[in-house]
Amino acid sequence: MWSFYRLTPQDTDTARKLLTDLVDKAPDFAGAHAALAIVEQRGTFTGEIDVDRWDEVLLDAQKHANRAVALDEGSSMARIALSRIYAFQGKYDQAIEEANAGVALNPSSTLAYLNLAGTLIWGERAEAALTAIDKSLRLSPKGPLMRMKYLIKAIAFYFLDDEAQSEPLLRQAETFPPLAPIARLFLAAALVRQERYDEANAAISEALAQRPDITISRFRVAWRTLSPHYRDKILGDLQRVGVPE
Repeated sequence: MWSFYRLTPQDTDTARKLLTDLVDKAPDFAGAHAALAIVEQRGTFTGEIDVDRWDEVLLDAQKHANRAVALDEGSSMARIALSRIYAFQGKYDQAIEEANAGVALNPSSTLAYLNLAGTLIWGERAEAALTAIDKSLRLSPKGPLMRMKYLIKAIAFYFLDDEAQSEPLLRQAETFPPLAPIARLFLAAALVRQERYDEANAAISEALAQRPDITISRFRVAWRTLSPHYRDKILGDLQRVGVPE
């Protein structure tokens, strides 16, 4: 779990290997299946998974999420994992239902509320997501997920056309290297909406320096199940600021 929460590609690989080994040795351990499902699915949001493997990775993650819920229906982590799979399959109602179940099963879980916020955004409910992310922040105002919370809150504000509140949160999120490329993409989008083109271009240049594989086509696949209105907005803004096709 140390590696699980550090979020770097190297730590994610370590977590995946350890969890895969754990699942092999303890196939009836729901928590291991749930954590492995989340690790497997993680790169679909960040666009770090090869686009031709997107469906394969998501199906493998779903296998572990379903197994986790079957083993322990009362596991908040299992419900979180399954909600993430449903969200990235475009099954918004089922995703939100599972995310709410994750909260109900562990109402003190900062991760459950963070997941609920992300799931609500994916289903075009950014305003409701702000309530969930604020609850997550109150439950745990520190810890390894802080900048992820800032990123999710910033994205909610961006989709609500509130660039003024989105920008400072994105600048905090970009200080965490594993999240920096995604944070800078949204920062560039927020800046271009304010016609601050030089700053937007600088943000994109920094993102591409860290991740040269960033393209519109890659994120058109990675975010293909994001609500169409939100997806068209972010991809359109990234095209305006010159992200390569």
